Amino acid sequence: MNRLLNLAARVVWELALRHGVVDAPTLVVLRSGARLEVDPADRLQGTTWLTRAYDTAIATRLAAGIPEHRGVMFDVGANAGLVALEVLGRRPLASYFCFEPFPSNASVIRRQVALNKGCSVTVVEAAVGASEGTARLGVSDRSGESGHHSVVLDGPGMIDETIEVAAITLDDFAAEHGIERVHALKIDVEGAEPDVLEGARRLLSSGCIDLVILEINDAALVSHGRTAGGIVETMASFGFRAEALPSEYASELFPRRFRSTVRDVAFVRGPTPPG
Repeated sequence: MNRLLNLAARVVWELALRHGVVDAPTLVVLRSGARLEVDPADRLQGTTWLTRAYDTAIATRLAAGIPEHRGVMFDVGANAGLVALEVLGRRPLASYFCFEPFPSNASVIRRQVALNKGCSVTVVEAAVGASEGTARLGVSDRSGESGHHSVVLDGPGMIDETIEVAAITLDDFAAEHGIERVHALKIDVEGAEPDVLEGARRLLSSGCIDLVILEINDAALVSHGRTAGGIVETMASFGFRAEALPSEYASELFPRRFRSTVRDVAFVRGPTPPG
């Protein structure tokens, strides 16, 4: 049902944009209670403007893994901070770290944070990967899309320009900031997810991360020489098993019309249940 609602919202968004119904940033209060300013001209933010929600299945699962008090969430590839804000509405006392290398996206998150007084959200303007230093960020200039930037540049012809950004690892960041436990980790980095996991090897192997939710985009992974199966094997080596999440992607609603599948997968600690 959520997939149908989101698909309908995108159609309405296209019509509203085409006919000039709304064309300026608008303040929205999500159903979860968080406040944000959305740009209806952006596809991701536009559907949020219409539905007053964003990726509720992911946000609900992330929030379930975060304690009511003093929980910690890492959002890697935070984009405009929409997922973190959805979780914030459910767990307002937790601490959030949003990692976003693209400067304009990071600025958007900071503006969103300012609208939610008293929250603990730290914006880290850097790419997250397997090593520290610098990285080239491939920037996609798709009209109406703010979420398609990737540190890996060997993609299927979707890169319009590149910029140099700082690169960090989650292991080093946690050690430098005295973070001993991450209750929930969300990763959405357009095919570079394996590099993020490699840079979090110490946290994952020592049991410091409880829940991981990441986007698996088959086309993005294959273009970088990676596979979804490889991610599952890596997480299994750290003691995690995969759990499917309700999908809101059109590629799974109409699989024959899409060349690849995009899906969100939760990884939790423990063996796979029998049967």
